[in-house]
Amino acid sequence: MVGSIAIVGAGNVGQAIAAHMAVGGNDVRLFSRWDEDFDAIRVNGGIELMGEVTGHGRPDLLTTDLADAVKGADVVVVTAPAFAHAYLSEYLAKLLEPEQIVLFQPSALGSGVELTRHFVQAGRTPCLIAESATSLYTCRLRGPAQVFVGTLKQSVHLATVPSSAVDVARERLIPYFGARYVGQDDTLSVGMANCNAIYHVPPAVLNIKTVEDAAGLPLHTLVTPRIAEVIHELDRERLLLAQELGISTISFWEFLRTAYGVTEGTYKERVEQGYGRQAFPEPDSLTHRYFTEDIPFGLVIWSSLAQQVGLSLPLTDSLIRLSSALCGRDWVAQGRTADVLGLEGADAERIKAGHPPLVAGPAHHSPTEITRIPSSVVETRDVRDDRRMFLAGRWEGSPDLLADQCTRCTGEGEVLDPGADAGAAKVPCAQCAGTGRGSRRGWRNDGHPPPYGS
Repeated sequence: MVGSIAIVGAGNVGQAIAAHMAVGGNDVRLFSRWDEDFDAIRVNGGIELMGEVTGHGRPDLLTTDLADAVKGADVVVVTAPAFAHAYLSEYLAKLLEPEQIVLFQPSALGSGVELTRHFVQAGRTPCLIAESATSLYTCRLRGPAQVFVGTLKQSVHLATVPSSAVDVARERLIPYFGARYVGQDDTLSVGMANCNAIYHVPPAVLNIKTVEDAAGLPLHTLVTPRIAEVIHELDRERLLLAQELGISTISFWEFLRTAYGVTEGTYKERVEQGYGRQAFPEPDSLTHRYFTEDIPFGLVIWSSLAQQVGLSLPLTDSLIRLSSALCGRDWVAQGRTADVLGLEGADAERIKAGHPPLVAGPAHHSPTEITRIPSSVVETRDVRDDRRMFLAGRWEGSPDLLADQCTRCTGEGEVLDPGADAGAAKVPCAQCAGTGRGSRRGWRNDGHPPPYGS
């Protein structure tokens, strides 16, 4: 046994990591807010890996209690979607100890800032916080407790809080993931390097009929030469924002080179080379994470930060507005913005100051640094208010998505009975019952606070 690792989130990436780490002989704890997510794993006696990574791995602990999952774990990996990061961080800041390391894999821009803020608010010494721009595992669930790993990426950028501890984090992660992480200057750079929205959003939005029809076509086949140009222009706006903020980041095409070894061809051909071997399908509903995660926690935060520094991102803003109309959702109200991060009215220097390296970390990692975070990041409204505003914005104007008779939650998302089976509700709301073809209950498309343990 190499070590102890906790995985928070039992979706595609969570199950892939849990199985791979178990195959490697580690003590593996897998957390999900829904016990039913473990039914197939129990029946199969573990999780089957296929594709580039193969094997049959059985986690040592399957739990809906976050405290049980992370207690004593050397590494805690958060694989839950970006919309879960805010309230997950609230709980993790109360549970994690200074000697632990938490890895957002992948992160959304600002996740490390949120967790650091919660540590400060709780008056606790932070653990080492690491963020990656994307997941090492390009994977999808192909069946119950069966994960197809299309690619284990060659390299992925990593940053830490504090930034000076990035080499420490890399060394601690090598026994689990190998030397695949490449150190980056700060978490703002890593957050800006997350290219998921660049590839996912244009073909999903511009092929909306096949999404609504749940045609399940491979996403890369929807990238025409002109849509590839849209991807390029969207990426160009992201790079302009990075330049305006004074940070360096890689282009989407450079990401394809470092992650998948794609170096030649037209934009369309490079997409085919990078993603054709996996042939993962397009979204099967308007509640798919390509909409509910990549837009409110990708495009929206880019747009919001650009507004702070007086930069126009017309294509980014157009895709936000168009997708909001298509999905019937106000992505700006529901997403991560500068004010949520305590950066409203900030210039480029303040935005950088709100991210590491100016936020230092635990003394046992760097004795000379002082634990400090700008007051603008700390003095924001309580996360519960953020969450309720998020939920109110999510459901406002969409009464069909929330049944008044739901016996498990209220309109504000407060869980009435954490132990109740959502499916047992006489008339469960759409989010408690699971919405969209192929969507899971729990993390995906769900805003309800999780029934964590003590």
